[in-house]
Amino acid sequence: MFNRKYETQLLLITLFQTFFLSCYDADRANPLDGTAFNLFIPNISKPIGGEEMFPGILQEIRWRPAAQVQDSNVSIQLICEGDTTVIIESTSNDGIYEWNVPDSPSPSCRIRIVGMGGASQSPGAFRIRKLPVETQIDIGGIEATLEDGPHRPTALREKVIFTATQGGNTDIWLLDRSETPAFSTKLTTNPYYDGEAAWLKPNGAVITYSSEDSTGQRDVWVRATEGMFGPQTTRVTQDGGTEPAWRNMLESNSYSNPALIYKLTDDQGLSRLITADLDFNMASLPMFTLPIRFTNPQVSMPVHTGPVYLEAPIDNAYWFSDGTDNNLIYGGYDPTRLYEISFFGEDYAFATNTSLGLNPGLLPSHASISPDGQFVAFSSQDDIWLSPISGVVAWRVTLGNTIDDYPDWATNDEIVYQRKNTSGAKWQLWAVQRPDDVP
Repeated sequence: MFNRKYETQLLLITLFQTFFLSCYDADRANPLDGTAFNLFIPNISKPIGGEEMFPGILQEIRWRPAAQVQDSNVSIQLICEGDTTVIIESTSNDGIYEWNVPDSPSPSCRIRIVGMGGASQSPGAFRIRKLPVETQIDIGGIEATLEDGPHRPTALREKVIFTATQGGNTDIWLLDRSETPAFSTKLTTNPYYDGEAAWLKPNGAVITYSSEDSTGQRDVWVRATEGMFGPQTTRVTQDGGTEPAWRNMLESNSYSNPALIYKLTDDQGLSRLITADLDFNMASLPMFTLPIRFTNPQVSMPVHTGPVYLEAPIDNAYWFSDGTDNNLIYGGYDPTRLYEISFFGEDYAFATNTSLGLNPGLLPSHASISPDGQFVAFSSQDDIWLSPISGVVAWRVTLGNTIDDYPDWATNDEIVYQRKNTSGAKWQLWAVQRPDDVP
C-alpha cells in the first residue's frame, strides 16, 4: 500500500515537471543545468516599444535585474528584423546603459539582454529612422539687420514669405529662393505691425495678413504679391481680426472665389473662427475688385471652448479643401490636442468639430496641411512633427537641441519652418524634406 501511494506521488510530480518545463520559455532557462530555477528576467523598462530613434543619437537602455540571479555582467544586443548586432559584449548588470543608435534604419527593432541565467527582450518593437535632411535657407544680406530674425514663414514652392522686425518696424518680407544670390524684399512698410501672413495656395498670387493701425487694433488685409500694375492691398475687416488663413485648394480652380478664416477675440480673451467668402473671381488674380465684398454672410465656425480663464482658445487655424470636402485644423484650449472642423462644399452651417487623435504626451501647435491634403505638420517639444490627416500616429521630422516652430509646406515633399538655437537667439529659416521611411 505504501509503495502504491509513493508511486502515485512520484507519477504526479513527474507529470507536473513535464507540463511546467514544456510551457517554460527555454530562452529564459539556465543553460548550464537545464532547470527552471535560476531565471533571468531583467524586466526591460526602456525601450518598451513604439519609440523612434535616429542614428548617432545617445539613448538609454534601462532594466531591472532579476533579484534571484547573481549575474554581475550582461551582454546587450540589438535585434532588427531578425538580424542581431551586439551593442556591448559585457557590461555591469546595474540596470542602465547608454548607447549610440547605429545608422541601420529599420521599422522593427528590440533590445535583448543576455546573462548567465538566460535572456529577455524589450516588450515591444521600436523604429530606427533615417536622419532628417535639413538645410538652412539663405535670406540674403538683410539677416544681420533684423532684430528678431525671420519667423512665421508661409511657403509656396521656391517662394517664402516671413515676418521680421527691422529698425523697430515689423513687416512682411518676400524671398525667392530661385534667385542667386538670395535676396529678400519688403512687402509692407507699416510703422506699427504687419505679420501673420498666409499664402493662397496653390495660386500663389495673393497673401492675407494681420495689420495694426494707430489705435492698436489689428484687422485682416489682403495683398497681391505680383502684377504689372503694382501690388494691390486692401482691408477685409473693420472690427478686428488676427491670424487669417486662406481656404487653400488642391487645384487653383477648385472654387470660383477665394475664402478665408480669421480669429476674432473678445474682451474676455475667448476667440471665434470667422469665415469670409470674398467677392472676386479666382481667375482675375493677381487683380481683384475693390472694395472687397462678401458673397455669403460671415459665419462663426463651431469650436471647442474651454474655461473662461484661458486666453484665446484658438491657435493658428489652417484650411484645406479639395473642392468638396473641407478640413480646417487648429489648436484649441487643450494643449494636448488639435481640432478638426469638417464640412462639405460651402455648407458652413453643417460643419462638425472633432478632436484629432495624436500620440499621448504631445503638445501640438501651429498645424499646416500638405498641398495634397494627406499630411499635417505641427510643432511639439521644440521639434517639427508629421501626422496623417486622420491623426492617430505622429513622426518626428526634426531633432536636436534647437527650437523649431511654425512649419508650412512649400511642396508635398518640403516643409519650411523657423528655428533658433536658444530661447534668446534670433530666428532663422530652415527646410526639411518629408521623410520617406514613414507611411
